[in-house]
Amino acid sequence: MRRPWLVAFAFTYSLSGAADEAPGWLKELTSVAIPSQGPKVPAYVLWNEQAITVEPTGRKVIARRFAVKILNAEGRRYGQAVEGFLVGSSRVRDLRAWAISPSGQVKTYGKDAVIERGMVTDDFYSDVRVRQIFGAVDPGSTFGFESTVEDSSVFLQAAFGFHYGIPVHCSRFSVTLPPGWQLQATVLNQDKLEPTVEGATQTWEMRKLEFYDDEPASPGLGKYGVRIAVSFLPPEGTSAGRVVRDWVDVSRWMSELGDPAATPEPSVVAKATQLTSGLMNERERLQALATYAQSIRYVSIQRDLGRGGGYQPHPAKDVLAKSYGDCKDKSVLMRSMAQSLGFTTYGVSAFSGDRDAVRPQWASPYQFNHAIMAIRVADSTDAPSVMNVPKLGRLLFFDPTDPYTSFGNLPIYEQGSFVLIEAGDQGQLVQLPLAPPSANLVERTIALKVLPDGGMAADVTEKSQGYAASRERARLKQAATDQYRKGVERWVARSVPGSTITKMEPEDSATAFTLRLGVTASMYGKLMQNRLLVFRPTAVMRGGVSPFTEPKRTHPIVLNPDAFTELTTVSLPEGFTVDELPDAVTVKTAFGEFRSTYEAKDGTLLVRRSLEVKAATLPPESYREVKSFYDQVQGHEQAPVVLLKR
Repeated sequence: MRRPWLVAFAFTYSLSGAADEAPGWLKELTSVAIPSQGPKVPAYVLWNEQAITVEPTGRKVIARRFAVKILNAEGRRYGQAVEGFLVGSSRVRDLRAWAISPSGQVKTYGKDAVIERGMVTDDFYSDVRVRQIFGAVDPGSTFGFESTVEDSSVFLQAAFGFHYGIPVHCSRFSVTLPPGWQLQATVLNQDKLEPTVEGATQTWEMRKLEFYDDEPASPGLGKYGVRIAVSFLPPEGTSAGRVVRDWVDVSRWMSELGDPAATPEPSVVAKATQLTSGLMNERERLQALATYAQSIRYVSIQRDLGRGGGYQPHPAKDVLAKSYGDCKDKSVLMRSMAQSLGFTTYGVSAFSGDRDAVRPQWASPYQFNHAIMAIRVADSTDAPSVMNVPKLGRLLFFDPTDPYTSFGNLPIYEQGSFVLIEAGDQGQLVQLPLAPPSANLVERTIALKVLPDGGMAADVTEKSQGYAASRERARLKQAATDQYRKGVERWVARSVPGSTITKMEPEDSATAFTLRLGVTASMYGKLMQNRLLVFRPTAVMRGGVSPFTEPKRTHPIVLNPDAFTELTTVSLPEGFTVDELPDAVTVKTAFGEFRSTYEAKDGTLLVRRSLEVKAATLPPESYREVKSFYDQVQGHEQAPVVLLKR
């Protein structure tokens, strides 16, 4: 999924209180005693408050107060005030900021410090805009701001994050409702958090939230950052906005927006017929449609977002005619072409970037930032992205926006995530399947010739499937030919210093990515006393450095499904015999298995290695076992063979 970058331009408006005097609440926070923090902590949030007042019309008035202590140079990026709004449905009524130096000197950021920026590039436009103040804040200073936003967007919902990584002294969220209204509140990633109630106002507060150290292979904050999600329910008969009570409500609304756009028009029918001409197999026909949908250029134009425009795709016939569109447009084109051939399809709402971001407890379209699709397939069509869904049948999920993931597979960051199938009254939230390790298999064969002086020549063939193929396909397509070659040279050089690539032949197909290499090196082995030749038989190592290098672990460990097999056939130099071989190894755990064997026969050495890692989220207590497993795999790659000259 392509992400926009932001273009800023100056925008000014009237602010009161231009004198260099900070408000009392901010000055009081400068005296808060901050616990000792490690060097990784860039800043410390002193205050994070959001107060929502809902008016009888459904309009929300959102007031914020935020203060942060900058601890080091990296923390300067937290010294900014940011408020977003949607053109036509919300506005920033007020925004002001202050910085207080360690000596107590106050700097007020007035109207000349406010900029407005929007999402505009060659392939992205959005009605989302931002007003922002950048504070030139040095370490040791305190930065704070106040803001007021008026919001009249279509949904009567909101969410608030208490914690987004850096430590927090106090984080507070409150809602004030009109008479007769009700509130549904769901706290995410926290067992219990009760509000205090004062009249029509409910307030939730958390204090002393610790730093979230982003360790390698950790779950995202979508799973561990504490949030509160709220839905506002007006009295029956009140027309104040779109009420969402459950996932079926969301499905109905999304289906109303998306299904009409997928209706096959003559131009779409003709294109689908052309693409599948002569293809009888279901998988092949869908593959042809998928390849075409992936080729459509990604261009996103997001208008009328406050009234749901960002969720509504363009008609498939228009996407086909213009040959561009965003994620929901590409999905609706794929749906329309498939439906023209008699397939049943559904739109699917997803979140791209964090498989733990969507939480089932809160039914809301606000939880999604991406659109994919699903197709009902026959039993004869099998793929890692197929699952049986109650009432809807056997569905294959596909992301037409990702140009590197082949049909039948899903990007690794979407696997295991919750998505909403938009099927009207039968719509439901489901968890996408995680592919088995075998679906991401890398099969490597190496014909290695070791020379008497320690030189080598090798022919390497590597065939990748699933996520492994997506990774290689992306490397090839995102880089110029010489850049791709340099990347390959770098990882080969990590295994064989001083090596030269004599042949490089990448081959991409719909289901796999194959790379063929020729490699030579003059100093692969080490000749000692003109009698012993020592070399490492794992000629081309792909794994790289283990991410598990720290002695201890705080967070759970997320392992993605992974597998490889490797057969290296070593032709020994004439006049040498095997003197020492590494021991055969089997390392077996609940989450993975690694095997390595050696067989010497008639001037040839056969080295077989295999690895399989299952998808798993393991508790921190398992870290020692995980680290030991990967240390053994990596250590065995370095195990030498010793040859003796006859």
